[in-house]
Amino acid sequence: MIIVLQRINDDFIVSRGPLICPSFSMLHVSTHFSNVFADAVQGCFTYSGDTHQLKLEKIDQPLGFVHKFVTALGTEGEQSIAGDVLGNISSDKIFFFNIGDQINTIDTANFGECMAIIGTLHGGIYSLHEVSDRHKQRFEFCINELLDSPYSNVPDRRWKLGNELGKTERTIQKGVIDLQMIKNFLKSYNSGAPISMSKFRKCIKNIDILTQIYNDCTNMGEYFDFEYEREA
Repeated sequence: MIIVLQRINDDFIVSRGPLICPSFSMLHVSTHFSNVFADAVQGCFTYSGDTHQLKLEKIDQPLGFVHKFVTALGTEGEQSIAGDVLGNISSDKIFFFNIGDQINTIDTANFGECMAIIGTLHGGIYSLHEVSDRHKQRFEFCINELLDSPYSNVPDRRWKLGNELGKTERTIQKGVIDLQMIKNFLKSYNSGAPISMSKFRKCIKNIDILTQIYNDCTNMGEYFDFEYEREA
């Protein structure tokens, strides 16, 4: 699965069974597929069974990383999407990255092709889109060319870890492509600026795929109507 990130400015069953939370339960979501809750320190868990015998299972985190102080939780199909106070976003082992600001909300309501809307503490709004399988291989070839190029001048999305001393460090990310990188290339291509055919052969050959993915990710007008006022 490939996820494209773009910045754009169920009934619950209450159980009284013997389910013990590792430290402190923060959030809970329930779907037809699973029940997920977030622990303040130990990350995310699923549980199943009846009220007399509940089974608790930890959701595998990428490379053993654990969310610290989960602040938002959502579900998309069988996937759970979690965000924390350090700005980390993850969905099981499918993708994990950092958005640079505390995650305040993850909305997985029906937004067309968009799988989730993410809101942050300081007003950032982002959308997550899944790239169609029919475009996946050709899209990956293009991204490999763009990653080590001037077009990849985008924010750092590496996972952010907190240690016992309160300091943070960053490590790798997985599974997310910032739409800004595609936008940078398309802007240069459409302006007629000289582009190296040898370095960006796949991107030029598949310009239709890049354009379609960009348009699909930015076509959110029917769901949002933002108005901006310029400062005097």
